[in-house]
Amino acid sequence: MIASTAACGGVADCERACAGGAAGACVEAGRLYEFGQRGVAEPNRAFPLYDRACFLGSAGGCFNSAVLLQTGRGDETDGTE
Repeated sequence: MIASTAACGGVADCERACAGGAAGACVEAGRLYEFGQRGVAEPNRAFPLYDRACFLGSAGGCFNSAVLLQTGRGDETDGTE
């Protein structure tokens, strides 16, 4: 299980670890999407990763998903899809 965000080798690696139950990897993958890879931010892809991290017990995941909801980004109605 990946506990540190530094353990991910990229978004695909983080997403695999997240699917395996690593909350920290879910948060890291969410950050990569929220703030953009190569300049393209995709908060709608970050939200479910943060939400999963929250479900797995990560306070950071809960906080980040709440921020996206509060700011109107990251859900299916945010206009980024």
